[in-house]
Amino acid sequence: MGEKLPPQDSITRRGHVIELRVCAENPLQNFAGSPEKLEIYKPPPNARIDTGVYEGFTIPAEFDSMIAKIIVKGENRSEAIQRALDAARQFHIVGPFTNLDYIRSILNSEPFETREFSTNHIDEGKYDYNADNVSDEHRALFAALSVKP
Repeated sequence: MGEKLPPQDSITRRGHVIELRVCAENPLQNFAGSPEKLEIYKPPPNARIDTGVYEGFTIPAEFDSMIAKIIVKGENRSEAIQRALDAARQFHIVGPFTNLDYIRSILNSEPFETREFSTNHIDEGKYDYNADNVSDEHRALFAALSVKP
């Protein structure tokens, strides 16, 4: 067995970490899965990425729709949020619908910034995500593909 852990009150907190779960899902369609081929898969350069997929991989319909986890650290919450936003903006995926715009909209929301946000906000309808939240980059892609977000 390993060594005994130190008491919690002896541990010094350092920094703030945020993990984002990027999924092949369409938030505008009740998070319906989007089992498609990753035509373009370019993770952000300045974040830890945990993944098992690659460009050309097809997201299967039979399993979890998670594409990757983005993990960022900052000296404080504000810096971590900014790094998470930067990483989410720099993550380029073409093929399946993803929840990247949804993630960015939450990170940019006042309730998240002020620590008032919880997962209950979504279930209780307190967080409104709609077609107005779709990024300009994805609007251009939808237009090119003649798809409505």
